This record gives sequence, C-alpha cells and structure tokens, in this order.
Amino acid sequence: MRRLLFAALAVVFFANPAMAGKRVALVIGNSAYKSAPLSNPERDVDAMAKAFRAAGFDTVQVHKNLTREGMSRALDAFEAASDGAEISAIYFSGHGLEINGTNYLLPVDAKVATAREVKFEAIPLDDLVQASHGATRLRLILLDACRDNPFVAQSRGASGKGLARVEASQADTLVAYATAAGATATDGDGKMSPFAAALAEHLFAPDLDVRIALGRARDAVSKATEGRQRPYQVGSLGGDVVALKKKNDSTEDNLLNSTTIEKKPWNLPEIPPYVLPVGFERVQLFEEGIAGVSQNRVSHGRVMWRTVRERPGAGKPIVTMIKAQIEVPDRGLTLSLSVRPNTDKSFPASHLIELRFEVPRDFDNKGVSNAPGLILKQLDTVAGDPLVGAAARIKPNYFWVALSAPEAERQRNLGLLKDRSWIDIPILFDNGRRAILTIEKAGAGDRVVGEALTAWTQGLQ
Repeated sequence: MRRLLFAALAVVFFANPAMAGKRVALVIGNSAYKSAPLSNPERDVDAMAKAFRAAGFDTVQVHKNLTREGMSRALDAFEAASDGAEISAIYFSGHGLEINGTNYLLPVDAKVATAREVKFEAIPLDDLVQASHGATRLRLILLDACRDNPFVAQSRGASGKGLARVEASQADTLVAYATAAGATATDGDGKMSPFAAALAEHLFAPDLDVRIALGRARDAVSKATEGRQRPYQVGSLGGDVVALKKKNDSTEDNLLNSTTIEKKPWNLPEIPPYVLPVGFERVQLFEEGIAGVSQNRVSHGRVMWRTVRERPGAGKPIVTMIKAQIEVPDRGLTLSLSVRPNTDKSFPASHLIELRFEVPRDFDNKGVSNAPGLILKQLDTVAGDPLVGAAARIKPNYFWVALSAPEAERQRNLGLLKDRSWIDIPILFDNGRRAILTIEKAGAGDRVVGEALTAWTQGLQ
C-alpha cells in the first residue's frame, strides 16, 4: 500500500513529453555497524548528494545509517520517484558481501551468522536495479561497498574477497563497482573513500559521457591507491552520449542566462513606477520565447502571505497552513499555494504542498501541464536548492508536492523554507513552452512561515 500511495505522487516534471530530462538520485551511506563501523560513508553521501544537486538533479533522496526496513522503504520511495525519469542513479556506501554469486548490501542492523540468513538480513543488488527500472535513458548503480568484510568470518558460504562480477540484466543500465571483482576496496584514510572522491570529481563534468566519466574515476582511484584498487563497470548503453550534467540544461539556466532577460534584480520597469500594495511581496514570471519567433517575456506580479487554521478536507483535523495568493495581472495568471503538515500516517510524506493555477480561457500558453516542485533561493538572481519530495498532477492546473518524510530530509526542507528568501516554481505549459515563477518570501512571507513552523514545532499541526 505504501508503494502505491507514493507512486500516485510520483508524476514529476516533464512526464510524457514533459517528463523528458527528469533526473533523480538516491544516496545511502551506512557507517554505524555495531561490529565493524566505517569512518567515511556519511561524508561520502554528503559529498555525492551535493554533487548530484549541483548537477541539477530534480530529486536527490539522502539517507544515512539505515536498517533493513529503512533501506526497503527508501528503495520503495525511490522506485516511485524514478518512474518515467530520464536518468536514475543510486549510490551506496557501506559494507557488502557476496554469497554464491549474489551480491548483498548490508544495513546497519544486519546480523549474519550463516549464508542462509543473509537474504533475511541484507538487501540484494537486484533490489537496487528494480528500484531504478522506471528510468527511460540511464539506470546507474554506484557501489562503494567492497570493503574488507568483518561478517565473512561468521558467515559460512560468504566470500571475503569483495563483491562478485554480476552483469546488468537490463538494457541502458550501468553498475559501477568500487574495485575489481573478488577484490576489496579501502574505506580511505582521508575524509572520503577513494571511489567517492573520484566520482564527485569526475562523474558530473558537463556534457561528458557517463562511461568516459567512470573511466576517469577509475584512473583516479587507481592512482590514489597506487594500483591496489581498480574500479570497473558492467552494463550496456546505446551509441548516444549520456551525460549526468549538461551545460545550461535546466529551465532556470535557459531562462535566466538568456540575453533577452537582464540578470539584474527584478528588472522592474522605471516608468511607470512599480508600486506594491502594503502587505504584498514581489513576483516575477519569466516565460521562454520561441527561437526565431518570439522573445522571452518578463511579467511582474505580487503575492500575499498568510497563516490559517482550517480543515484540509471533510473529516480531517484542523491544521495550521501557510497560504500564498500569487497574481500576475498582465498575464491573467494566478496561483494559490498552500503548505500543511501531512496528517495521514499511512502516507509517507511530512508535508503536502498544493499548487492551484488559474489562467484566462484565451491564455496563449493554454494551461499548466506540469510544475515539479519548489526551489528555495537566498537571492532572486542565484541558483537554489529544491525541496526533496515528489510531485503529481491531480488534474489540469492542479498539483500536489509530497515532501519526503525521513527526518534528515524533513529537517532540510523545513530549514530551506525558513531560511531562504525567494522561491522558484518551474512551469511547463500545455503548448510545451517553459517558465519560472519567482516569488519573494522575505518580509511578510518570512513572518508567516515562522509562525507556521512555530505552530508545527509545538504540535499544533
């Protein structure tokens, strides 16, 4: 049931033609093993998560020190998020072992006494491949899990020589191992494992094919370990270049770096002066033009922020909500935005965001086809960080965003809502044109968000 519920909210930006280009990543670092703790996995996942986000991945799910149940839930959630994506990537840092030709990844609560017990205590590599199978262009599995294995001595039938070479069974799938089959990899003497450090440096070079990037990472690891550790990869891709990061490939880069949109704050018209009513903050809509036909368009608007306590639906408990009413008068576009805690315990989300757009009947872009979520920024002219979650189109012009429930991601999302002063909402219109709606949160928005966060912290929902 949990997987079905989460899958219902996994129709994220650019589905069908709109979903092309969506990239999602899952990073897991397990270090707190009772019998054999590791030093670097938590730092490894921090570095890899930062690299995925810097590369413009739409969703980056981060988990540390997961139990077997926690790993299963994380993979369920990622399977939903990766469905229909162009690229899905999973990075695991921690202990792994091989038994009778099958590779397993170990959660922090694994207790392996015999080979027979492994399937009940560990996660098979096939589960990671299955979790990413919904991606259409590339399914990438990165295994930094071939370290010397303390579980071997107590596990009859287990290999003490790293992971086995297992070919990827699906097309357009690559599995990259931290070291050669039957060998072990080092946890590293520094702040990161050699494999993680090499991936963070080479894997996200703009426009570089992932196979070449992995080759460069292999060379870097071999050099850093004086040939003792040699990563390798298995799998098959087609003849086209597949890069994890492309130059200016995001909606935000395409629009804000355009020569037809000046990158000075707000570019407000000087005549007549743009005056906001008291209690309102600023809004700007950047719309992509058509090459050779029309220029990019910038329209100004306003937002009113407020907190309310109301029921989100019949029979639901009263909760404290953040509400914002956004208007762009020149385009006739309005957006009602709300943020509230999720009170349905059977649904794996910490908070729910509702986006309700309204456009005129003669709107030249027709309607809103997709809105992937929210990007929080410190300044309106700089890049930001997306809230971690999954978005779904409920009906035309109406979307939900379910924010991730794991505590680390919940705290990250609430921290971004609290501390950042601007919000970007990327938009795809029904006619295929793209836009960004930039909303000011500073001032009135900060006060409203602060009030809501205080209410939620005090258990007032």
